[in-house]
Amino acid sequence: MNKPDTATQRSIIETAIKAIESECYSLTLSGEAMRTIGLVEKAEEAAEQLAKSMKLHAFYTSKLNELA
Repeated sequence: MNKPDTATQRSIIETAIKAIESECYSLTLSGEAMRTIGLVEKAEEAAEQLAKSMKLHAFYTSKLNELA
């Protein structure tokens, strides 16, 4: 299978980054809400997922920069 052209690759990666940013925002708000109502363990789980999402964001941002 052929690799998509650079513009298509950039578009796909940019879309992935936007989705991850949205997920990070949701996880942040959700974690704060959980903490507020005393669900500390669930808030910690959200924080762990947020950390994974942020690593993925950094990875895709790096790949996008390579295409620049």
